[in-house]
This record gives sequence, structure tokens and C-alpha cells, in this order.
Amino acid sequence: MLFTGSRYIVFGVTLLIAYIAITSQVFVFIPWLMSISARTTFLVLVPFNIGVGFIYWHYYLACTTEPGTTPPGWGMPKEDNDVTKEKKGTNDAEGTGGADVAVGRSTAVESQDVVSEVRDRSTNNKDTTNTNTTTITTPATTVTEKKKKTPLPRYCKNCEAFKPPRSHHCRICKKCVLKMDHHCPWINNCVGHYNYGHFLRFITWVTLTTGACMVLLLARVWDAIQNETRYMYRDDGPTKSQIIFLAINILVDGGVLLAVGILCIYHLWCLVSNTSTIEVWEQEKVDAMVKKGKLRK
Repeated sequence: MLFTGSRYIVFGVTLLIAYIAITSQVFVFIPWLMSISARTTFLVLVPFNIGVGFIYWHYYLACTTEPGTTPPGWGMPKEDNDVTKEKKGTNDAEGTGGADVAVGRSTAVESQDVVSEVRDRSTNNKDTTNTNTTTITTPATTVTEKKKKTPLPRYCKNCEAFKPPRSHHCRICKKCVLKMDHHCPWINNCVGHYNYGHFLRFITWVTLTTGACMVLLLARVWDAIQNETRYMYRDDGPTKSQIIFLAINILVDGGVLLAVGILCIYHLWCLVSNTSTIEVWEQEKVDAMVKKGKLRK
């Protein structure tokens, strides 16, 4: 975890969970349920507090677990790879300039420096070029490049290393994250391969626990209304302070339930469809460009 402003957000989320859990029990649930029976209080509040405990535990794991990064040396071409052979045959004499091509920068032909490197390699290998060639057209020039039998993995220019499929570079964490879903400021961490399960369980328990809290809060409101409308005037009616906390907790708990509930449903759909948030964003960008006529379907 990096020391950023998001750490204050993590502290705020921790306090928000504590506020909902403590005030709703102390000022609403316990006075109401104890007027019914101690057994009812036990049966209701014990599962509720277990849910709060699971929220804190999975929140801690989601915040502290490293999402995973590219292992050192991952994806480096083997010695018998065609690209490595070309490096030995054409770049040893140059000394420099060809190393970047050998480690994968040739996968991004759009870059101007890569185009010049590919052009130099193509010129040195002009006599050995077979019929198995392809033409790559760029805005600057047309380069004839020898086809590779095994294409290289994607290359991260920021980390200067290859990155596995579905990995992305996080500009906040300043590293490539394995199976990156998104960077979440609420946990001050990226959501990736190793902590996605903790993050999903965290938002699931938040949804379930705040949902149960909302049910109890509304049940308390309904009981108070019944007490007034039917002129029961029981001694368990809410006091002024309890009514204030009841109203505030309904607003706060309802906002958390709505926001996190939608997020939970979305990530459960991503889990079932085996799709990450970044992949959804990329697909939406492509669809928008197709609609504008900038790309063919």
C-alpha cells in the first residue's frame, strides 16, 4: 500500500462502518429488542455483529493483500527464439539499439523509435528474407518485417518488462498488476489477482449486513407507528434521541446499501461472465468508436 490521500478514505470507511454498527445497536436495536425479550435480542444481534466482523476482516485483507505483479523475467524470449537469433546476428555488431527490439518493443510498431529499429533490422536481414513476409503500414513509413512464428507478449514501457495477459499498469501504484480489475481508492489498493476475492467478499458482506440493518430499522419505525396509530402507548416507544439516530441511520445505512449493493451486483456479474472492469471499459470505448464510425466492427 502506498501512502496517499486514500489512506484517509480508508480511515473514514472504518469509522463509517463503526458508526452504523454501534449507534444502530445502542440507540435503536437494544432498547427496542430488550423490551421484547433478552432471547430475541441475542438471536438478532449476534448474527448482525458476526456480519460486522466479516466486513472488517475482509476489508483488512482487501487493503493489505498485494494484488500481484509480474514475476521478474516473465515472458523473456528463449535462446532459440527467432527474435533472440536476430538479436545475436544483427545487433552484436551495433552494441546498442537492438536490445529493446529483442525484449519486445517491436510489438508496438506505432511508436516512432520502434519503427526505426524495425527498419534497421529489416535492412540488415534483407539478404536472408524469405517469401514469408508481411507489410506493416504506419503513418511514417512502410516497413517490411519478417513474420515471427511465436508472437511476443505485451510489453510495458513504464516497467520495461513483459506483462501477462489481462495485466495492466496502474499509474497510482506504479506497477503492472496481475488480472487488474481497477484501482479502488476506498481500499487504497488495486483490485487484482490475489485480493479480488477479499474485495468481493467485503462488498458482499457490506450488502448483506447493511440490508439486515435496514430491515431492523424499518421494523422499528413500523413498530413505533403501530404504537401511535393504535393508541397502545407502550413503554417501549422511542425517545427523542432514539428517533434522531433512527432517522440518521436510515439515511446513512440506506446510502451505503444502495451504493455498495449496486457495486456488489455488478462484480457478481463480472465474476459469472469472467470479465474485469477494465475490459468492460475497453469494450465500451470500442463500441462508442464503432458507433462514431472511427472503427469497423
